[in-house]
Amino acid sequence: MSSILIDDSFQVTVSHICKHWREVALGTPTLWSEIDLETGRRAVQSHRRASAYLIRSKGYRLSVCIDVNECDLDDTSFYSGRSDYQSPDTNVQLQEAVDLLLLHIGQGRKFKLVAEDYLYFHTVLSRLSTAPPAPLLEYLKLHHIDEDLELNYLMFPDDHTPKLQYVSLYQRRWYVLIFVIELTC
Repeated sequence: MSSILIDDSFQVTVSHICKHWREVALGTPTLWSEIDLETGRRAVQSHRRASAYLIRSKGYRLSVCIDVNECDLDDTSFYSGRSDYQSPDTNVQLQEAVDLLLLHIGQGRKFKLVAEDYLYFHTVLSRLSTAPPAPLLEYLKLHHIDEDLELNYLMFPDDHTPKLQYVSLYQRRWYVLIFVIELTC
């Protein structure tokens, strides 16, 4: 795998035009506040990009999306494909992504998790349960595809998320939308 970080996003493209534009781009934290983390083949590149963006965001409020992509791995074990199976590679990548974000949890304004298996939600929520409060969190989106999502794990103490205004819970099974719950607090 290449060690070169390939990123064709607007902010990176602008920062490569000339020295002046680079200084302006690197000095503008809002350009780096959208953090997308993936698992699968692009996990390493995604983690590097997120690390760079987190540094460049300089404490600005963050919008974070974690996309768990199991079908992008070369896991051919006997158990893969079972609803109660959690890929070890994906789980490690997911834990690393959450650990990176925990260092900046106080900056979080939006958080979105997209996954196919409840076990990945459990991994993320278990890790987040040990995090310090997220006082700036306003939007929480959990998008689940293909398996039951138990809502009792989604409760947060009021003092941990005092600005939470919007919660979106989305479940799809076999390409049919089962439910969407959107709450404005």
